Amino acid sequence: MHGRPTALDAKGIEPLRFGADEASAEETLMRWFGVPTHALQPVHLPPACGYDRASSWPALTAYFFRGRFVGYLYRGSQSAPELAGPRGIRVGVPLARAAALGGVEFHRSAAEGGSWVLLTPAGKVGGLLTAVPPKGNIETIDGGSLGCQMLVL
Repeated sequence: MHGRPTALDAKGIEPLRFGADEASAEETLMRWFGVPTHALQPVHLPPACGYDRASSWPALTAYFFRGRFVGYLYRGSQSAPELAGPRGIRVGVPLARAAALGGVEFHRSAAEGGSWVLLTPAGKVGGLLTAVPPKGNIETIDGGSLGCQMLVL
């Protein structure tokens, strides 16, 4: 996997796609984000959650299941590549702007203290807000295996 990450979407972190083997995904993520603060830590959750290991950097947590890259939670940081989700939605964007960018496929909720989801042809991308709607900004962007509450290492 060469180059830099370009976008967050329902299929992975472009150009790293869900389903990539754990070793090559971890290597690619380390090239992009540096040495992880937590590397491939076992996650003790029911298999139905869809992930069993995770690695974390200040800007990102990556999720793995049975040796494959299956999900991410991006929170951004000063030292990491700035990435956007579908339709240009970025961490820090006000909720009203994100809703305008997302159009009718953008949904907000008071769940988890404020959350959002964007339905795309490739699948769902969502995350948390900094406050309960109608206030708040985009706090995280996540995609992939979201069967259980995402764990942040």
